[in-house]
Amino acid sequence: MEKWRISRHIVKRSSTSLFKSLLSTNFEKSINTSGSTYKSGRNCNPYVEHYFQCQKRHFQTCCHPLRDYTGNLHASKATNLEHICRIQYKSFGSVATQIQRNPSFSTLNSDDVDHFKKILGEKNVIQDEDRLLTANVDWMGKYKGSSKLLLQPRSTEEVSQILKYCNTRCLAVVPQGGNTGLVGGSVPVFDEVIINVGSMNHIISFDEVSGILVCEAGCILENLDSFLVNHGFMMPLDLGAKGSCQIGGNVSTNAGGLHFVRYGSLHGNVLGLEAVLANGTVLDMLGTLRKDNTGYDLKQLFIGSEGSLGIATKVSILTSPKPSSKNLAFLACKDYLSCQDALDSFTVYLQVYMPLDVGAKGSCQSGEMYQQCWRFAFGLEAVLEMVLCLTCLGLCAKIIQAMTDNSYLSGSEGSLDVATKFSILTSPKPSSKNQLFLLVKIILAVRFMMPLDLGAKGSCQIGGNVSTNAGGLHFVRYGSLHGNVLGLEAVLANGTVLDMLGTLRKDNTGYDLKQLFIGSEGSLGIATKVSILTSPKPSSKNLAFLACKDYLSCQKLLQEAKRKLGEILSAFEFLDSQSMELVLTHLEGVRNPLPPSIYEFYVLIETRGTDESYDKEKLEAFLLRSMEGGLIADGVVAQDINQASSFWRIREGLSEALVKAGAVYKYDLSLPIEKMYSIVEEMRLRLGQSEKVLGYGHLGDGNLHLNISRPNYDDSVLAKIEPFVYEWTSKHRGSISAEHGLGLMKANEIHYSKSPQTVQVMASIKKLLDPNGILNPYKVLPHNILYPEA
Repeated sequence: MEKWRISRHIVKRSSTSLFKSLLSTNFEKSINTSGSTYKSGRNCNPYVEHYFQCQKRHFQTCCHPLRDYTGNLHASKATNLEHICRIQYKSFGSVATQIQRNPSFSTLNSDDVDHFKKILGEKNVIQDEDRLLTANVDWMGKYKGSSKLLLQPRSTEEVSQILKYCNTRCLAVVPQGGNTGLVGGSVPVFDEVIINVGSMNHIISFDEVSGILVCEAGCILENLDSFLVNHGFMMPLDLGAKGSCQIGGNVSTNAGGLHFVRYGSLHGNVLGLEAVLANGTVLDMLGTLRKDNTGYDLKQLFIGSEGSLGIATKVSILTSPKPSSKNLAFLACKDYLSCQDALDSFTVYLQVYMPLDVGAKGSCQSGEMYQQCWRFAFGLEAVLEMVLCLTCLGLCAKIIQAMTDNSYLSGSEGSLDVATKFSILTSPKPSSKNQLFLLVKIILAVRFMMPLDLGAKGSCQIGGNVSTNAGGLHFVRYGSLHGNVLGLEAVLANGTVLDMLGTLRKDNTGYDLKQLFIGSEGSLGIATKVSILTSPKPSSKNLAFLACKDYLSCQKLLQEAKRKLGEILSAFEFLDSQSMELVLTHLEGVRNPLPPSIYEFYVLIETRGTDESYDKEKLEAFLLRSMEGGLIADGVVAQDINQASSFWRIREGLSEALVKAGAVYKYDLSLPIEKMYSIVEEMRLRLGQSEKVLGYGHLGDGNLHLNISRPNYDDSVLAKIEPFVYEWTSKHRGSISAEHGLGLMKANEIHYSKSPQTVQVMASIKKLLDPNGILNPYKVLPHNILYPEA
């Protein structure tokens, strides 16, 4: 009978939606701001036209309008291909004549070839003209080089040896994978040595709990997807060239693909990268952690760098559970406006959410907002991809006034028409009520939501959230800020303002510098404005508070939740029995949702969706199956918003309870999920029964909050904790800081999570952007590197 207890709770739960839907609104077709007008389908950058006018003085056009070729489509295939290739060769030639070969580059000789044969063997050093012809020309037949040598390394070590030699000889190289690019990025311009990584095509590992795949750069995308399908997963990337493109090239070009709207950018899905620099140095950034806030996220620079910073040799990527159903509709619309309206309707119903939800949102500062804040992908006023641009230094007083006067805070979100909602976002004025909480209310008023939810939401600021790459409770659903911050404005140490405040979901023009500032803790520059992708507000939410008999059951429950709940799973949190006892003891008004017993582990599962009855049925079916399978010992589903808040109070109140209990040693660790709780058990054995060791956190993304609670601080206890906790984490390929950052506390411990070569590159970037070291000194990087003479 006990196993059916959860079903009684489920049946008793009210079917009333926890959150009311907002009224539908139509957006204006253009937004005037600062004398400029943003309109659908029009480029409004005032510098663009001037730039192209200037270019016409120096360069001939490099491509013909599409209409020049449409007439050829009715010709025979062979004749048409020959004609197009001939025109494109000519077109490319007009540009190529403006490019002069760099005279500092050496010319290949027989000694070079002999050296490469010693490294790779005879068969992997290609000089055959027919094979070189294929490698020298892109698949469109548009760009053609004249390389005399193709190298096929089989390992990272061989790539390192090749580049080390080429760097010494000043031999130019071009990395190449499947050669499916469209802009001539993977073929030589002149006689560069081609390094093709196609022979590096091994799958290194796959974790079926987390869905993380580690492979070499030469793996073909379609082959990876076929491998994953057999394990119930799929690649988040789907391209027309998937049968020949390679994952290394996909990452190097930050490929988007057909399902970008669902799975997002590779900046959010690539968890780790191994790359070889021009001098042969191997940068080991091949982490498999969803959260790792230890220093600058250097791998982000290589994503989309097109092989110009280094050659990617290995990749770890987050894959998704294979959907159990797919549907496809082929529709016709009378005009483009109808397409936009259809997109609006589908998005609100199907909902593609924003990824950030942090507890400190009630007080983080959102900043000055402009009318151009509300811009959408491709310059369209479509609801699918609402981008919020904001400064980090104060919230507009008019917004607060409008929210108060029009009862926004009491739930009357539809009381203002859209024009009024836009008009109140005009006069920036600092206010004492500059909280992320208020920003969230504003976004909800137009049917959207912030993707970040933190325990410190009442006081944290959005600039700080970005600078520390905050994670939060809903990271498992909405992902990292690296995938959701679209633009950033930052001020460098010398006062230079870097305008990276783009609002485009796709922009592969050069290195994505904003990624360096996300998680840099203010050590490279001060963030002043942010553009962030928000998501449609969910029309249904469900929260289950569950008990599990052991940690293995928690793991299996997570694995099943990812498979069965899929697109509606938004949070998966856990806490142990010691954490529950602490909360019940030190927080007033908190009650045990599953009395009278205290179980070994507790799990909170939240779902968010668009159809309340469907979402409810899906969650109930999952819970009943899990209980019958022995994964759940007991559980209850929140019947209303008050009960949901009381459940979350247990999880979010742990930090407050720890402070009330006395002294606390806190550690924010990221670990492989199967190893996550082992460190808690080992720490208990190490410290003995006299110390209270607690473990809780974000099980869905492998983030453990390890806490040692005692009446007072004691150096002898600290000596038992550190450096053991860092050494243990490093041994298991974890991160010593999942989401809190390094700050002053862990700056000198960065080597436990980052290789010496990676730390050295970080220090070089710091010195480049802040040569005098005035920005947030003594933080993030080791003192002996930043201040060797001190």
